[in-house]
Amino acid sequence: MLSARCGGGQVLTALVLVLGVWLALSSPAGAVVRDIYNISDLQTHFVNAGPGDELVLHPGTYYLGWSLYISGNKAGLIIRGSTGDPDDVIIHGGGMNNSSGVYEGIQTTVDNVQIRDLTVAEFFHHGLHFQPGADGTLVHNVVTRNIGEHHMKGAKYNRDGIIEFCRMEQTATRLNGLPNRPDNYLGGIDLLGATEWTIRDNVAEDIMAADFGYGDPGVFLWQAIIDCVTERNVIINCNKGIAYGNPSAGTIYHAEGGIIRNNFIVRGNDIGLELCYTKNVKVYNNTIYSADGNYFRSLHVLDNTTIPTVNLDLRYNIIRGRILDNTQAGGWTSTGDIVGSTATADWFVDPLNGDLHLTALATPAIDAAAVLADVPADIDGDSRPWGRMSISGRYRHWHRATRPLTARCRRRRITWFW
Repeated sequence: MLSARCGGGQVLTALVLVLGVWLALSSPAGAVVRDIYNISDLQTHFVNAGPGDELVLHPGTYYLGWSLYISGNKAGLIIRGSTGDPDDVIIHGGGMNNSSGVYEGIQTTVDNVQIRDLTVAEFFHHGLHFQPGADGTLVHNVVTRNIGEHHMKGAKYNRDGIIEFCRMEQTATRLNGLPNRPDNYLGGIDLLGATEWTIRDNVAEDIMAADFGYGDPGVFLWQAIIDCVTERNVIINCNKGIAYGNPSAGTIYHAEGGIIRNNFIVRGNDIGLELCYTKNVKVYNNTIYSADGNYFRSLHVLDNTTIPTVNLDLRYNIIRGRILDNTQAGGWTSTGDIVGSTATADWFVDPLNGDLHLTALATPAIDAAAVLADVPADIDGDSRPWGRMSISGRYRHWHRATRPLTARCRRRRITWFW
């Protein structure tokens, strides 16, 4: 298995050989590896690709004149950069504010597509779009930059996808007042009706609409998601951080089952973590940082009398700022959470840049949490507990609290450790 983690020290599991063997065994008989060096190669090989083929893009910027729409007999198609470094291969859409450019980057309607080790940038609508039928999608080590609507969009009702080790960022302003897209319609990952998706080890930064307080979260799952896992993500200065559910659409349960654990959220303009119309969701060992320790809704819980909150379980989170309870009859519990201005800025290594590891000053949180079977490791992949108990807000025994984030979690750069 191939994996990486945020933090110095040993890698969780990192065997490229195992990945290569897995790919070889999982590729359909007759699958072809197609080397691509320019846009003409990409067009030719994309049209001719069959099930399980591998499109290997060599370093360069590929300016598309069309969307890469994966359909028909292309199940299992792999699109990847050749070097493993997403900075080396850029798929470019002509500008996120260019209504004459390409609207969508890569779309898929078939099973088991893999998109790996490349950058998708400057598309007018979505960077990646998982259309109906796109079960088993894997997005690994991908950068999405300056996208006009959603960096990654999932239509109903796809299953078993994984989005991991990706970075989503805006480095320029997405403009309003342009044709063929709504104003302020901008977000990171947006999945509707997803079943058993895993979103892990990603960074979303500066995803803000043009108007203050508008725009979607860095991670937004809604409209009847089931048993999804959102873990070890770092969300920095997005309009909202992570949301399960949409507060304006209260006619169904938006999330049933699943867990939100071990995430760092640095609140942007609005809510850090939002939980609307949920049933049997677990929220464990997350850290939500607001510059204002008295901000009124660092975490927001909402329902209505028709779709009441059921068994929402919050445990051992550090929430700098307050919880806004807009439920009709409760339906949620809080165990061991540290809420409000108790957590001061000096508890954290570098909060404004997303490093919410604890310092030695976070004594009320250190060794303060019970061990949870659902949280066997922390954000760095280190097994819990390191001390007598695990850490509220998740992290580690005090003597490891100041270990810095790896380059993966720092601004503007991704580095994977194999």
